[in-house]
Amino acid sequence: MLEDHQGRPVRGVASNYMCDLKVSDEVRVIGPFGASFLMPNHPRSSIVMICTGTGSAPMRAMTEWRRRLRQSGKFEAGKLMLFFGARTQEELPYFGPLQNLPKDFIDINFAFSRIPGSPKLYVQDLMRERASDLGPMLADPDCYFYVCGLKSMEQGVQLFKQTASACAPAAKDCKGLFMVGIPYRGGGPMLNDILAGTIKLMFINQDAALPHVRAGKLRALAVTSAQRNPLYPDVPTIAESGYNGFEALSWSGLSAIKGAPQPIVARLEAAMAQVMQSDAVKQRMGSVGFIIPPQGSRPYNDFVKSEIDTWSKVIKTAGIKPE
Repeated sequence: MLEDHQGRPVRGVASNYMCDLKVSDEVRVIGPFGASFLMPNHPRSSIVMICTGTGSAPMRAMTEWRRRLRQSGKFEAGKLMLFFGARTQEELPYFGPLQNLPKDFIDINFAFSRIPGSPKLYVQDLMRERASDLGPMLADPDCYFYVCGLKSMEQGVQLFKQTASACAPAAKDCKGLFMVGIPYRGGGPMLNDILAGTIKLMFINQDAALPHVRAGKLRALAVTSAQRNPLYPDVPTIAESGYNGFEALSWSGLSAIKGAPQPIVARLEAAMAQVMQSDAVKQRMGSVGFIIPPQGSRPYNDFVKSEIDTWSKVIKTAGIKPE
């Protein structure tokens, strides 16, 4: 490192992170601090520290340095947030000193994975619970994330950050609204979590939520379609709620392989149109809130193209990459 945040020349220091780099790799680092650790030292910078007991020393150093700055009145602002994991409280290094730090100085979150009679809890779990607080910090250019500990823990945190970062561009267009997506293996587990109070908000098909809404266990806030859903006539659309132009649909369609003979395509198209316009199908689809769009290959192809255009822009804006 050759200069600090203000552009002043400094002598650089490094860490064992450099051991994992290849020749010609580009590195962006922040500092300096002491002779061993790097951390932001400019006003209003925030730090999120994530570690297990195996990597606690840098986090303790960062916390102590910031505490002394604050005590001397030399630090303007900035948040400190700590996610600290260990098997038990007894095995957590520096537990006492951390507990004695003022709550308005550092936001501490402990995760213990080996407490008898309790479910295993990891730092990734705590970060998901604090997603509404971490979201704005991820979008803040003056906030820095430090991860130190076991490789598997770091991979889990990185997955969280990738998911949250993908949501950040959309948040900028939604008047400060920030949500972090949590991947589920279907709607069933997600419904269980929201009914248990583990998560506070979800997007799910209207038919799956309907029994719980009618029972008063869930509250329908908005529908994602451009028009109100017949099952929820009193629930506004997201666009009506102030987010103009918002529309996200769950849809199904019948497609054939490329190059299918036109006579077969025409026969399938006519048969599907006849089925979809039957009273039995209309009644069944309407009972679960599904809306039957105009039928035919031309409107269907136009719709698919528009969906590809819409979500391609979202993917590009969010910087989403295939994994």
